[in-house]
Amino acid sequence: MALAGTSLAQLKITPIEHPREQRKSPGSGRTQTLSAMPLPFWDDFSTFNAGKPSVPNDTLWTTHESVWRNEDMGIAPISMGVATFDGLDSLGRPRSLNDVLSKGFSDRLVSRPLRLDLVPVGQRNTVYLTFFFQPTGNGEPPDSEDQLRISFKDNTGQWTTILQIQNSNVPTDRFSRISLPVPATDSRYFHNNFQFRFENFARLSGPYDTWHLDYVYLNVNGNLVGTSFTDRAITRDRLTPLFQPYQSVPFRHARNSLTTLMTAPQFEILNIKEQDQQIPISYRVQSDVTTYTNGVVTGPVTVQVQDSISIGNTLGSSERRTITLSTFPNNPAFYDPLADSTDILLQVKINSGDNAADYDPQFTPMDFRSNDTITYQFRARNYYAYDDGTGEYGAGLDQPGSFLAYQFDSRFSGVDTLTAVDLHLPKFGEENNQVLQLIILGDNNNLPGNLLHVQDITIKRTTQNEFVRYALNPALLVGGRFYVGWRQGTASIIAVGLDKSNDTGSRMYYNTGGNWLQNTQVTGSLMIRPVFGKSNNLTTSVTEESGLVIYPNPNAGEFFVPTKAQQVQVHDMLGRSIPFVETDEGGRKKITLTTTMPGLMIVTCRMNDSIVTQRIMVRHP
Repeated sequence: MALAGTSLAQLKITPIEHPREQRKSPGSGRTQTLSAMPLPFWDDFSTFNAGKPSVPNDTLWTTHESVWRNEDMGIAPISMGVATFDGLDSLGRPRSLNDVLSKGFSDRLVSRPLRLDLVPVGQRNTVYLTFFFQPTGNGEPPDSEDQLRISFKDNTGQWTTILQIQNSNVPTDRFSRISLPVPATDSRYFHNNFQFRFENFARLSGPYDTWHLDYVYLNVNGNLVGTSFTDRAITRDRLTPLFQPYQSVPFRHARNSLTTLMTAPQFEILNIKEQDQQIPISYRVQSDVTTYTNGVVTGPVTVQVQDSISIGNTLGSSERRTITLSTFPNNPAFYDPLADSTDILLQVKINSGDNAADYDPQFTPMDFRSNDTITYQFRARNYYAYDDGTGEYGAGLDQPGSFLAYQFDSRFSGVDTLTAVDLHLPKFGEENNQVLQLIILGDNNNLPGNLLHVQDITIKRTTQNEFVRYALNPALLVGGRFYVGWRQGTASIIAVGLDKSNDTGSRMYYNTGGNWLQNTQVTGSLMIRPVFGKSNNLTTSVTEESGLVIYPNPNAGEFFVPTKAQQVQVHDMLGRSIPFVETDEGGRKKITLTTTMPGLMIVTCRMNDSIVTQRIMVRHP
């Protein structure tokens, strides 16, 4: 079936609302009461309070809820976790709904009170606030008038702006470092309730004009240029996909060759110390496997522990290095071939030497080991997923009649039943009574091919990275390479979640004028997950109006068509003609394929004055 499109469109990226765990009325953020603490102050945003991974640690910040702690918005972060400032409130919603161009100060991050009165007078000229920042990153670029503002609070409770950073000649793909002195000649700041804060001036109607903050440090001798931190950090709380390029695969598809499909995951480390120092470093790996069989859960069982794996060459000063795991759970004995699904939890911990014995006295009691461990779970359930479950953006089409197709390659040796598609459709723009045409396509020489399934679905917007399952009616047998996507019915963008942590953009295709084009504009992974399983509604019969009833279907290469069917043709999903013998058997027209190839076929014939088609599934005899 040909796909027609209109106009010149392409896949476009769009900001979306971002989830927050806390629930409170929108505003500048709750101010909590924390007692004043002595120096040092340090937060690299690698830690958070239980159940609130999107919120900065509330033992260090008195006002923080509207700032978004996350793992993926910063590019080349200093350590795992950054704090992102944008135009959303503490619920992840736009601050201004009526005026899309409204601007103002939006997010605010305020430190807990600090006892600067305890700093000896002779050392006050060494007290510095050091931090790393990045405009844009994986977010939306700030405009020229936007800014990140840093302020100090004096002993009268008044705030003074110390620095305003604008998006001018500042790198957007790496973090820049700033060290600000607390003015030693101004005794107003050396009191028992000193605080500092970060604020952003931005467009208030959405997740626009983003700034990212990392590795905040205030202390005596805090201007560490040339010496810096005695810290070797893991930079992101993610491992690369175990089932490359998939984050998740159906266990039934992979269980006979699960371990041969595994790819050694990778992680990244950074030696934050700027002095010329070579650091030996190693890591350990632990693997926990949980198995699900007919509703019975087994585990988690620790199946592999490997200690002290040397990284090899010593880690140089300011060096950023990608490490490939030399050991991971790829032993077939670890997995039950009769299981329905399995979860694989990998824990990677670097032995960095970042313990108290190595610290300069000024860093006590800071513990740089808080950014030395990754715990990340891979799933082999009943679906394919390129995404890690977190969408930083949305992606969609902006022209009616255009098509999008997302390529998947089944790891199953034959065909299996595609029963549903999971979609994350984040809150964005118009939301009333929107409908998409969900489509499934075959492959045609590594491009989207014949239309196998089309179905109207009603859009259900979700937050908190939730997926909605859309059951296929009827279910569909697919194998090999297939494509899942949609047909755009309106000019309004209907955004699907886009995960920036894993780039599968080359597997996205769009069709605007009859030809399929490979995406080259959008990087990341769409939050689209084809789901496999069992169905009692597996059929390829057309409606009664067509009059074309083929039976049996599925079959082993022999089937019957109505006697009035004329000019019968059979093609595979690549459009190749399949030879057959046509005979009359007891008043029925029997079709026997002379070359039996298992898979989906298209039967075309003339019925009355119409050309009609029907899909059939040919299985092994």
